[in-house]
Amino acid sequence: MRVARAVLSVLVLASLSISGCGARSLVPTGTHDATAAARAALPAINAATKFIYVSNAGANAIVTFPSNGNGNIAPTTLISGVNSKLASPIGMFVAPNGDIYVTCLTTKSVNVYAPGANGDTPPIRQVFGNNTGLANPFGVVLDSKGDIYVSTGKQNEILIFAKNASGNAHPIRKLRGAATGLEAPSGLILNSKDELIVANVKSNSVTVYAAGAGGNTPPLATITGPATGILKPAEVAVNAVNDIFVTNNAANSVVEFKPNADHNAIPIRSINGTKTGLDVPAGIAVDAAGVIYVANIGSSSITTYAPGAKGNAVPATTIAGSLTQLTEPLGLAHF
Repeated sequence: MRVARAVLSVLVLASLSISGCGARSLVPTGTHDATAAARAALPAINAATKFIYVSNAGANAIVTFPSNGNGNIAPTTLISGVNSKLASPIGMFVAPNGDIYVTCLTTKSVNVYAPGANGDTPPIRQVFGNNTGLANPFGVVLDSKGDIYVSTGKQNEILIFAKNASGNAHPIRKLRGAATGLEAPSGLILNSKDELIVANVKSNSVTVYAAGAGGNTPPLATITGPATGILKPAEVAVNAVNDIFVTNNAANSVVEFKPNADHNAIPIRSINGTKTGLDVPAGIAVDAAGVIYVANIGSSSITTYAPGAKGNAVPATTIAGSLTQLTEPLGLAHF
């Protein structure tokens, strides 16, 4: 299946299709010194235990790279093949025990793979079927109890499944209705208080919900407006102090907000500009040291930014090229 560069804009119309594009250099001529400086600002990372997990929407694959990987490098692992049952993988999350969760658009499923899975390996379980209500599944995340949250853009709802749900399972609850403010929800994340944070493509907003919210519950906060810089938000992440990070698919930017941001809030900082390498950014993660990891659909690349990076910042590292096997990466997790 071909996956659309404008995947999130198309989500507004409740469908996703992906167009191909090749990887290209993300470091403009004359920025090598800036790149070296940005890389030097990265904290030391134990590459043996920390990895970047990426859903390759355009190649029906999941690839991993060391956290400090850079350049045209081969993936550490690659899950792909008929037995993997990967079909347009979108959202990505790695549980505390290392289980790998991914949403699959074509099969309308959530696939779960064992820690360290590699090659043409089958999932250890799948959530799929009419009872699930999954249609256009996008983001996926687990709360502190292990319950599974999935955003479905077509129905403007969040489905919550019990821990270790499998097969044609019914959701244990749903967050849906006019009061929720959900409009083509895409990426989602939970902060340390289990508050749910959702990117809404259609309304150019990020909504925040109380822990355990369900039904037609209004958000605790709605970040939206011209001052926010939010434009076709793709994915969301939080850092160690619950600051909210948003990738803007249509603005080629990353914006950060304080945990209590609401309404037309001004971002704490923004990363945007021609030197950033941001190209239809989607998946995002922030590690404990504050390093930001971003999947770029447009350039089939992964870019990272040193803690505190802002403005027209050059990436600290860029993973891109034929050896990476990146093909329109969309979901991203760091574990």
